[in-house]
Amino acid sequence: MTQEELAEYSNLSVNYISKVEREKKSKHQY
Repeated sequence: MTQEELAEYSNLSVNYISKVEREKKSKHQY
């Protein structure tokens, strides 16, 4: 993996995790 691929991959992971966290939080509200 190049540095660019690695950076892109970690960005995707972070985005995915924060999306999941948001969904968890919104589910708790209902």
